[in-house]
Amino acid sequence: MLSQLRKRLYGEGYEPYGASDSTAGIKSIRDHQPDLMILDVSLAMEGTFNSSLDGMGVLEWVRRTMPEITIPVILYTVDESETVDTFAQRQGVYGVHRKAGGFNQLLQAIAAALNGKSSEPESDDDGQAAA
Repeated sequence: MLSQLRKRLYGEGYEPYGASDSTAGIKSIRDHQPDLMILDVSLAMEGTFNSSLDGMGVLEWVRRTMPEITIPVILYTVDESETVDTFAQRQGVYGVHRKAGGFNQLLQAIAAALNGKSSEPESDDDGQAAA
């Protein structure tokens, strides 16, 4: 899954770095200082930093130990529960992308995050969400 996603992002003009576990993810963030993080909620929990770090744990660790990293984050997940949404809100995550949404929706979220657009629906003058 990771290599397929990287190939597709590369094909869209991005320079993706990938990590198959939490230690490699943290090392990649340190080494490459990316413009955006896409963290898989079900990231493998292996490595030397902490064997209990999934994608959400990596984000908490980065926020706590590398406060200078202030890039947008997209959580990538199959989880439909409110737990992920609550965590995302608490951590200031740009957005949550459900894998069922497909690659094109992920591309739209990436472009919006990199352009600094809000992940919230736009509202019109009377406060209603624009369609």
